[in-house]
Amino acid sequence: MEQLVKVGVGLIILNANNQVLMGLRTGDGYGSGLWGFVGGKMEFGESFEQTAVRECFEETGIKLLPEQIKVLDVTNDFDGISHYVTIFTVACVHRATACVIEPDKCLKWEWKDINKLPDNLLLPIINFQKKYDIAHLIGKITNVTNDSK
Repeated sequence: MEQLVKVGVGLIILNANNQVLMGLRTGDGYGSGLWGFVGGKMEFGESFEQTAVRECFEETGIKLLPEQIKVLDVTNDFDGISHYVTIFTVACVHRATACVIEPDKCLKWEWKDINKLPDNLLLPIINFQKKYDIAHLIGKITNVTNDSK
C-alpha cells in the first residue's frame, strides 16, 4: 500500500431553510453506509474553490461558481488505512435540486437540518464536529447568494 497523504475538499451546501445537503454513500468504496457532504479529491493545479465547484457538479449536477465558495477550516483524517487532509468549504444557496449522478458512489441526496445531522457520518465530518459546532459556525454565514436548480 502506497503511504501518501491526499487532499480532499468537502463542500457544505446550506440552503435558505437552514439545511445542508448530504449524500448517503454506497457501493464498496470509501464510506459506504455513511452520510457525507459533497466532496472529493483535489486535482493537480486546482484551488480549493475549483475542487468544490467541480465535485459539486460531478456529484449532484448543481452548478456553483468559485466565488460562491468560502473556505472554513481543515481536518487531519487518518483511519489507519487512508490519510487525508480535508479542506472544508461552504456555499449558500436559495434553492437547489441535487441529482444522483454517481449511483455507484451515492445512494441519495437529502437536505438535513443543520442541527440534526445523522449519526453515521464520514470521518472528516466527525473530526470537523470535534472542532466546531457546525450549526453555530454555519450560522455566521448569512449571505445566501445562489439560485441554482
